[in-house]
Amino acid sequence: MKTIVILTSSVLCLTLLAACEQAEQPAETTAAVESATPVSTPAEVTEPQQTTVEEAIEQTSQTASDAAGTAQVVTDNALTKVNSALDKAMEVNKKIKGAVNVTGEAVETTVETANEQAEAVNKEAQDTVDLLTK
Repeated sequence: MKTIVILTSSVLCLTLLAACEQAEQPAETTAAVESATPVSTPAEVTEPQQTTVEEAIEQTSQTASDAAGTAQVVTDNALTKVNSALDKAMEVNKKIKGAVNVTGEAVETTVETANEQAEAVNKEAQDTVDLLTK
């Protein structure tokens, strides 16, 4: 903003200087200055905001605190999802173990039944052999 004011002032001075050099009498100088194209100047020149070291530290600290809070929320959400997935995996594991136990019991029952049937067939075969050999 200061640069604009300085440039505006410089242009105005050059315009006045040129008008004065061309004028031979004071009345002509006044007329030349009045007829010169006015250059707009800013109504108010604002100074850039100055930040003290303490304010910068406070702003940085607040930004870091906000970032840490956001990171904590993201971490908590991720942890919740991981725990949920772990719970589901444990539930599936229990179901698999149950299915394996049921399958194992079914296999055991089938083997026992097959053994019993084989023993019965063997006994009948032995009885038949005994009858034929007597």
